[in-house]
Amino acid sequence: MTAGGCFVFLGPSLPVKQARALLDARYLSPVAAGDLYTLVRDEAPAVVAIIDGYFRQRPALWHKEVLYALSRGVAVYGAASMGALRAAELHPHGMIGVGRIFEAYRRGEWEDDDEVAVVHGPADVGYRPLSEAMANIRHGLGLARRAGALSPESEARLRQRAKATFYPERAWGRLLAEAPALGVPEVEVARLRGFLRDAQPNLKRDDARALLRRLAARGDGQGEAAARPDRPFFEATTFWTQLTRARAGEASPASAEPTAGDEALWDEVLLSPQREALIEAALAVYEMSNGACTWEHARWDEPALARAFEALRRREGLRSAEATRDWLAARELDAGALRRALELELHRERAFARARDRDHARLSEALRLALRRRGELRERCAQALAQRALATSWEQSPDVLTRALDWYQGARRSLSGGLAEHAAELGFTSLKRFTRALIGAHLLARRSREEPPDDLERPRSGRGAERE
Repeated sequence: MTAGGCFVFLGPSLPVKQARALLDARYLSPVAAGDLYTLVRDEAPAVVAIIDGYFRQRPALWHKEVLYALSRGVAVYGAASMGALRAAELHPHGMIGVGRIFEAYRRGEWEDDDEVAVVHGPADVGYRPLSEAMANIRHGLGLARRAGALSPESEARLRQRAKATFYPERAWGRLLAEAPALGVPEVEVARLRGFLRDAQPNLKRDDARALLRRLAARGDGQGEAAARPDRPFFEATTFWTQLTRARAGEASPASAEPTAGDEALWDEVLLSPQREALIEAALAVYEMSNGACTWEHARWDEPALARAFEALRRREGLRSAEATRDWLAARELDAGALRRALELELHRERAFARARDRDHARLSEALRLALRRRGELRERCAQALAQRALATSWEQSPDVLTRALDWYQGARRSLSGGLAEHAAELGFTSLKRFTRALIGAHLLARRSREEPPDDLERPRSGRGAERE
């Protein structure tokens, strides 16, 4: 298959590096509403393979988009996740499904979208799954039973428990932790744990690989499309016209961005190592957009300047007088220049607090525009969503906040005084919001570094995650 002829929408089901080893194609982020239409309009692809797609963060892929692609002669394949769902629904019209998940939906064995739904991280961590799909759990339990690691009774109990769990909260670690309370013998729990470690069952991954291998083996991928029904008749409805107008002028489907609520996005920014620079950028856009002057002249007394200096030292990790002197010397900050810099910091924090309290909606709009100008909005929204999802899963676990605080002080900022005071200094409106954001950032950082998840996959209170 020639490069450029085939486009693949891929996310958490399979790492792109592994996908490229199987099929030479152009890989795009998970598909959302409007992306397939834009791709067909702008690129006129020969083949489109849909593996992953958004369910929650953004509107899902329209069935109408698939029909539009088919009507234009594009061979459309689906497998593993969103692709399997749409292929099961649209195979009578010519969409080609691949894999066991597609077949389960096509035969009506599965009906719920949550069989394939997962929470995942942002693009910069490869859309790493942060929860386990029900399809994978079913598959893994069945393999474990056939391998003699589980009895049929234990398999049924664990499967029922997983299905009853809200999809963002599903994880092998949690299921293993709950197994004894479900009546699964300890010896079987130990065997299952070992089986999962050795076999690493993952049906979504396997189906995604099967689709890519099939396309690679069939050259341009259009040979079997000849056996499809005639191209479906396509009628442009009012809603379709609205979609095409909304997409007018967009460069590519990959340019679309996930959306995070204002609170989740601010939480990510306020905990970011770039907090001060991002706030300044947002305030600059806010002033330009609204004709407001937030940087009011003020005279700062010595105690205020001293507090600002200590905050700077904590932020920069300057734990000794020698380190502080070296830091100031490297930036050519004498006593007068340091005072002016501290005054600017105090001005910034006052301006931020006033704009946040008086005109929060416009300040949030300014933040989004500032991030868009920096080329960061897409990834920060995705990161904010992932952090919020993880925090929802783990904020009731008794140990996670302690670990998050240790990580925060080592990797981000040191604390002085109480948590509530520190949260207020950063701009959080409540301690609960700060600790939730802190937990989410800590867990996402661990997942991003691929640290062993054993101690993180056993929430002690039954809460779980979010989705893809």
